[in-house]
Amino acid sequence: MRIGIFGGSFCPIHIGHLIIADYFLNELLLDKIIFVPNYKSPLKNDDYYIEKVHIVNLINLSIGDNPKLTIDDFEIKQKKISYSINTILYIKDLYKNSNLFFLIGLDQFLQFQNWYRWQDILENVTLVIAKRNFKNHMNVSLEIEKYNNYKDKILLLNSPIVEISSSDIRNNIKNNKAFRYLIHPNAYNYIVENNLFQ
Repeated sequence: MRIGIFGGSFCPIHIGHLIIADYFLNELLLDKIIFVPNYKSPLKNDDYYIEKVHIVNLINLSIGDNPKLTIDDFEIKQKKISYSINTILYIKDLYKNSNLFFLIGLDQFLQFQNWYRWQDILENVTLVIAKRNFKNHMNVSLEIEKYNNYKDKILLLNSPIVEISSSDIRNNIKNNKAFRYLIHPNAYNYIVENNLFQ
């Protein structure tokens, strides 16, 4: 099988995530994508907390209409800092003899050599980079070339640049601004019904 891994805080999951997932699925001919919400990111200062059950429910509500999209709460169950290599080895063990593709944003790729056991990550997956909008347009191919022996394990996803952020959505909700069409309709209803992100 060809399996994509899509990690993140997903607080909340939004249509930008779903658009990227759709391109990830189709461009790399994946059999499935596993969304892996993290418990706590090692390189990100999470300044907002919500019960993880709501994150899981929002993801399930947003991907439930696509049988090729699924979720695994492995990192949440660990209840500690989420290191990607641990998740990758866990999924590799679940899906033996599968090809794994690990999706990260361009902003994350630019600091990838700071990641815990980054060489081991590239030994076990193909890294797939989702484009982000930068003021200084950079040559991503030149950045990939810096990885020498691993450059054949790094791909740039030909996806649109979707500038929607979970933090902007949270701010919009808190300030009674528009957010309805930035997320899946099922997720919108769930957020309203449970009075989340107020």
